[in-house]
Amino acid sequence: MHDTNIRESLTRLAQAVDAAYNDADAAKMADCWTENGLNVNPFGDRFEGRASIEADLREALNGFMKGTQHELTITDVACLDDQTASADGIATITGISGDPSEALTSDFSMVCSRDGDRGWRVAQMRAYRFIPKHT
Repeated sequence: MHDTNIRESLTRLAQAVDAAYNDADAAKMADCWTENGLNVNPFGDRFEGRASIEADLREALNGFMKGTQHELTITDVACLDDQTASADGIATITGISGDPSEALTSDFSMVCSRDGDRGWRVAQMRAYRFIPKHT
């Protein structure tokens, strides 16, 4: 598979994550992960396994993240082999505390694997922030 095809596939996966989040559908969002997937959210909380990821998402989407919007923007993609690829990018959550202009951004890295006929799923996603360089 060519890198452009993988980029398109991972972009579609990121868009599926965004659509599920923006519909406040924790089950559908968690279904974008592998069964034993890992998610490290922008707050540094670590959730392993689809059920744990779904529970965290449900709590957040029904709680302090209710009404927020999510967007993953992929900036780089690397094909590791026919079954595994990685992507880096920027995650943006808007509408925090009901303020549409307030945004939380973080970098993210995700490792994805093919899941048979279902296509690509997230095996691991980690949000992180870079430390500014001293000049």
